[in-house]
Order: sequence, then C-alpha cells, then structure tokens
Amino acid sequence: MGDKTILAVGLMTLIVSIGFFILKIKKYRQSIVDISVLLEKLISKEEYDRELLLLDTLESKLAHQVHRIINQMENERSEIERERDSIKTMISDISHQLKTPLANISLYAELIGDENITTEDREEFVDRIKLQSEKIDWLVKNLIKASRLESGMIELAAKKRKVKLLIASTIGMVYSDANAKNIDIEFAESGDIECVFDYKWTEEAIVNVLDNAVKYSPSNSKIKIEVVKLDIYTRINIIDQGIGIAKEDYNKIFKRFFRGENVRDKNGVGIGLYLTQNILNREGGYLTIESKENIGSCFSIFLRNETN
Repeated sequence: MGDKTILAVGLMTLIVSIGFFILKIKKYRQSIVDISVLLEKLISKEEYDRELLLLDTLESKLAHQVHRIINQMENERSEIERERDSIKTMISDISHQLKTPLANISLYAELIGDENITTEDREEFVDRIKLQSEKIDWLVKNLIKASRLESGMIELAAKKRKVKLLIASTIGMVYSDANAKNIDIEFAESGDIECVFDYKWTEEAIVNVLDNAVKYSPSNSKIKIEVVKLDIYTRINIIDQGIGIAKEDYNKIFKRFFRGENVRDKNGVGIGLYLTQNILNREGGYLTIESKENIGSCFSIFLRNETN
C-alpha cells in the first residue's frame, strides 16, 4: 500500500470520526434543548410529555429528578404560606382580643390621674388595671400556644402514664378558685388505670375544662370527676351543676373565641375549650359535651389506652 493510499485512509478515518463527533454534539445539544424546554414547561406548569418520565434514558432520569425537586419546592412553598396565614390569623386575633382590656387600662389610668378621686377609688382602679394586665398576659400566652399547636411547632410527648396522678394535679390547680366559691370537687378513685398522653399539655387541657366548671357553677355546688376505662379509650367525665350549654351550641363551643349568650357577663375570651380540643386531637383523643341549661354539663375527655 502506497503512501498516498495510507494518507487517504487516514483522512477518511479522521473525517468519519469528526462526523461522529459532530453528531454526538448535535445529539447532546438537542438533549439539552429538550431538557431546557421541559424545565420551562414544568416551572410554568404547562402541559408536557409525561411519558418522558417513564423512559429509561438520561433525559428521562434528569426530567424525573427535576420533577421531584419542583414538587418538593411546591410543598415547601405551601407550608410557608400556611405558616404565614397562621401568623396573620394569630396577630389578627391578638389585636382584636386586646382592644377591650387595653381600653380599660387606659381608662383606669386616666381616672387614677384625677386629683379629686378618693384613695379607696384609686386603689380599686389600680386593682382593676392589674386584673386587665393579667388577662392580657393569659390571653397572649394561650393564643401563642394555640397557634404553635396548629402549625405543628410543638411536639407532644405522649406515652403511657397513670391517670389518677394527672387528675390529682389538675384538681390542685383549680382548688383555690373552687374553695372561694365553696365548690366541692369529688374524684372517684380510678385505681391504676393508665392511658397515653403528654403530661404537661393534657394537664392544661383538663385544667381548662375544670376552670370552666368552677367559673360557671354556682357557689355551694359540686363537681364530680369520673374515670372509666373502655376498650380503646379511657374516658374522663367532668360533671358540674352549672348554668349548662344550649344544645345548638355544642359544636360551637370548641371554636376559637366563641361564647354563648348565657356567659356574656362572665370573664373569659372563649379559647380554653378550643385549646383543649386541639391538644387532645394532637395525641389521638377528643372531647365531647352533654349538657342541660340551668342543670349542668358533662364534659368527657377521651384518651387512648395504647399507642398507635
């Protein structure tokens, strides 16, 4: 084979190699263009060929990964929007509920500045300012608790615990107010019944119910607490002899800031039962009500006997 022949074969081989190289470049360039178009469609939520995601090719793998990333970003954005809405609602609620106590504090402060009022009146206005300040403190703390529970910022540590210790603790927390009205709290012995709950938060949930029972019961009355173990749940009945709740309000009382017509003259903002239901739901329990106006109410707290 002559030199010219060898040179010709070499040139031919080089040309073929360059041709294949150009084809590969065009192929990869087209793949990049296709992926770019796919990205644009995914981002803009336009229709695209979903069958591409099922093919066993480099393009389909990249498309699938991009699709997952976009879905994850969408979920994160939705979560941020939910948190933002929760914060806006909380701020709106706090603003609305603070108007009255702040207005009262401003009024009492103005009256205290009057040189013509008596020392007794001045002391009374100071006490009223203190009460309104305590109300604001309680309100803000409970609204924050409710919002943190709603947004999932608080993790409940629910595990098996003795119910009687929980009940004894909650009775102690409302004893002073009950004693001031000569209300007897009767706790039927529950033995060693155990169920699943977060101690701190469930204690707060039950205290909210007991606090309402004391607040809306007449002096010299009785509150009875019963513990009944069922197949799936343990039921804690809190039975009072208070003013009762209208049947049409049974579902409304668990809504934030709802207050029945028969308690408008009582202190409160209507967040206790809402918070209680929220806490119980988070640990797999719930709260129900049976009541007769001017006779009394029975709030039943259901706690799971076993973990899921």
